[in-house]
Amino acid sequence: MGEIVVRHVMPEDAAALHRIYSQPDTQASTLHLPYSSLQMWQTRLATPQPHSHLLVACIDEDVVGQCALHVEERPRRRHTASLGMGVG
Repeated sequence: MGEIVVRHVMPEDAAALHRIYSQPDTQASTLHLPYSSLQMWQTRLATPQPHSHLLVACIDEDVVGQCALHVEERPRRRHTASLGMGVG
């Protein structure tokens, strides 16, 4: 197994994330809607949300996992965040 590299997500990662989150065991443990389309992932990655930070884990250039941190936008909740992840 190669070295694990963590980097910011890129729009080109849409197909890999679609593949990961299409796996029943990965999907079942998330708040994502089931059977998401490749188009949904392409749109999500092309239009990043403010206060969200998306990372992917790669082994030998292959995306094998994803992590998302969303910091609350409301001033009284800015000290909190949501963390989600999926691993193929």
